[in-house]
Amino acid sequence: MRPALFGAITALILITTLVMFWISRRKKKEKLEKALMANRLMNRPSFPYLLRKCDPKGCGHFGASRGSGKHKGLDIKLAKGQEVFSPIDGIVKRLAFPYGDDYSWKGVLLLGTGHFKGVSVKIFYLEPSVSKGQTIRKGDPIGKAQDIGERYPGATPHIHLELRLAGILVDPEPYFG
Repeated sequence: MRPALFGAITALILITTLVMFWISRRKKKEKLEKALMANRLMNRPSFPYLLRKCDPKGCGHFGASRGSGKHKGLDIKLAKGQEVFSPIDGIVKRLAFPYGDDYSWKGVLLLGTGHFKGVSVKIFYLEPSVSKGQTIRKGDPIGKAQDIGERYPGATPHIHLELRLAGILVDPEPYFG
């Protein structure tokens, strides 16, 4: 009888710990959401018109169907060579390569600092002008857009942006003005 009671108590403690962890992450995410909505990541009134709509290669909005998966970010239309700016204050955590079979396609992972602490942003399809460990400020140039149409003919030229708040993947669109 006692081993069963011990097992039940252990399970209850484990479940309580997991629930508290989940609640803590959700509260952190909500706090970050409020802070970011008060200080929008990008202040461009025309931003919605820069979003990639649907083309023969797919749709650019968060959650769009990707075969068996979903699109994890937001595609922003930019022409090849157009400057890409940091949406947050932070550091360059690493340079990224979205395709294991072709290292010519690049990106960056940015980790927020200051009031952007807890925010991470991945941006793909750009030729980085920053290096790992570099400190950046919101609005600093971080690279130039690549032409993804060279890899996927018919795709609208764009960069891909993913946003995480407290480690939770979220739709980036509401955080842009």
